[in-house]
Amino acid sequence: VNQVPNENYMMVEYADLSVTAGVLGGALLDNLPESKIRLVPREYEKGNYLVVRVNGDSMNDGTLRALIDGDEILIQEYFLNNGDKLPIRNNLFVIVSNEGSVIKQIIEHNTIENTITCHSFNPLYQDFKLNLDDVFQIFVYKKIIRRKPLYWH
Repeated sequence: VNQVPNENYMMVEYADLSVTAGVLGGALLDNLPESKIRLVPREYEKGNYLVVRVNGDSMNDGTLRALIDGDEILIQEYFLNNGDKLPIRNNLFVIVSNEGSVIKQIIEHNTIENTITCHSFNPLYQDFKLNLDDVFQIFVYKKIIRRKPLYWH
């Protein structure tokens, strides 16, 4: 094996979505315990990144696109300026609101009503609208960092 140069990786804060309420991220990485940091490949543009753990089955439809309970995913903070439309095509989003934190596909962004329509991959969950006035932060899903094995043999 050969060591990969450190500049090819970045330290990213880790947060458990199942226990997070309010604003995500923002802590100084140097002050976090080792268990709250993940080392991930530096393959994306500069920005505010966070690793979060997915909780629940709302994004699991049994297909290859599914996000399953326990997946750790890399997300990047997205700053929405007034009048801008979210890049909803081919993206998933972590939405932090006064209702809590969720990962969803956004199927509609209505700039007139200032709402988004959130969709789960799992058909057991209904779509819902969320007013952007109630949203603190939006993150764009980048990739799965760690997947918990489904079965141990």
